[in-house]
Amino acid sequence: MIASWGSVDGQYPLLGLGPLAVAPEYQHRGVGSILMQDIHDRAQQRNLAGIVLLGHVDYYRRFGYEPASDHGIIPSDAAWGENFMVKVLDPHRLPAGNYRYAAPFGC
Repeated sequence: MIASWGSVDGQYPLLGLGPLAVAPEYQHRGVGSILMQDIHDRAQQRNLAGIVLLGHVDYYRRFGYEPASDHGIIPSDAAWGENFMVKVLDPHRLPAGNYRYAAPFGC
């Protein structure tokens, strides 16, 4: 799993997660859940407002992710639709606007 800083409207930093991958021989053992819990714990310790990701709705919904557009966060590619999601950690500070991943990811 990779996490990098992106921003909403170029002003408000928001953490963006990359794909979660677990080697096949370790899948279905809770490793992915442990990785997700760790990133969530670290984000809460740093008092972040939320985390965005692009992923499979059925998988990430169980970790509390929901369509980012429901919170006014717009992806750089409209085709991502509901697969661009956010986990809201602080709804009062969560920015709305156009999200861009870090420059190396080109999105």
